Amino acid sequence: MTKKTGGTRTTGRKDETQPASFEQWFPTITRWVTQEEGWVEIGADDDSHSFVRALYGGGMVWEGTDVYGSLDEALRAMEAGIAAWLEKYRPKELRGLGTLPGIGGSRTRAGQAGTSAKLGAGERPKPKLSPGTPDRSRHGMHKSSKTKARPKINVRMKADAAPSVPRPIAEKVRKLEEIAEALRQKEHFSITRLTTLKGLCKDTKAAEAFALFLARKIQKRMRDKEAPKQYRALVNRAVKEMKTYLDEPDEEGKKRLYSLLWEIAAEQDEYEDIPWGVVRIVKSFDLLVVEHALKAVLTSHEASYWLYHAARDYTGKTDRLVPKSALMVEEIASFWRKFYGLNR
Repeated sequence: MTKKTGGTRTTGRKDETQPASFEQWFPTITRWVTQEEGWVEIGADDDSHSFVRALYGGGMVWEGTDVYGSLDEALRAMEAGIAAWLEKYRPKELRGLGTLPGIGGSRTRAGQAGTSAKLGAGERPKPKLSPGTPDRSRHGMHKSSKTKARPKINVRMKADAAPSVPRPIAEKVRKLEEIAEALRQKEHFSITRLTTLKGLCKDTKAAEAFALFLARKIQKRMRDKEAPKQYRALVNRAVKEMKTYLDEPDEEGKKRLYSLLWEIAAEQDEYEDIPWGVVRIVKSFDLLVVEHALKAVLTSHEASYWLYHAARDYTGKTDRLVPKSALMVEEIASFWRKFYGLNR
């Protein structure tokens, strides 16, 4: 996890110091992740392309367009970019909100080709994305005069809800199926399209079932690709303990799950210092999926957050849904269709 470090930063003058807290230096970014349901991404993707951008559930609202000389320079550009977007597009009722004293819900994601820090937030009022807001998908931080339009999903699939299933639930499942079909047609999308899962995971029983589903999928994937023995053993235990606990929840079962969660987290307990904090280094995204699934079961009030991130890591290691993600998205959609008994 990304965490904030304390201390002071000297300015070079003998008796003058300034707080080194992130929110003091970058109040707009702090607000973005604590009040606007947004997050930021800084790092490199699997193709070693660098990126710096700001996103929320509706898509990308800002992306760096220069080659920055330092992380501080990139963050200053992001600070200005987010501030300009908020001033122009945020709903009037959000105007005047101050910055909270700390950064809430910060999370980390790191790929093999580079280190990527993500800051996330919980459920809060979502700013509306203006039709004119750029929603670019571009690798790197180099200037570009041309921006490709985001491909639109034209495939419409029927999702006839059973009488007891709310229509919004059926619509969310249909959206997942549309994404899977479009991916099979070689289209690409932002990973944030999976935010529809947050709504599906608000129900505790549904979230628990989805957590177990993802853990079982990772169990099979690790077995098929002969993952490290210690990883497979941990995931096998996780699936067994999760099922036992969900069938008959009790304090002893919860203690065993917490103990197992700590063991799994300890397997990827390496961190790297960056100017404003510490970034966790992730070697196995499969193991991370199971870690997120366990957290969802143990902290039901945060289940939608953890399962959204588990699904992100299950479908790929970057911020994009690509054609090879189609099968995984299809599996997720199929799970929800069966869980709610939806007809095709």
